[in-house]
Amino acid sequence: PVPRVRNFTTYLTQAAHCVSSKRCRDLKVILGDHDVTKQEDSQKERKVCGIQVHPRYNSVFKDVALIELCEPVTFNHAIQPIKFATKGL
Repeated sequence: PVPRVRNFTTYLTQAAHCVSSKRCRDLKVILGDHDVTKQEDSQKERKVCGIQVHPRYNSVFKDVALIELCEPVTFNHAIQPIKFATKGL
């Protein structure tokens, strides 16, 4: 069976050192913004409802966190899921 691919997400990855001391209400996420000097049609803003830092995060080791958005964001030409490396690279 082929896995079903969703065209939206409510989760993002982020470096843990950027969010480990933050509260959800202190953050917002802007996706699809490629030129910070102007508002782009493709950009979307979302509030953060959850932050899960890697349980063994320590300085530069395991420096990853999962961010949960309060509202899903739909993928478009400017907002895309990450692409994982294929075997053999």
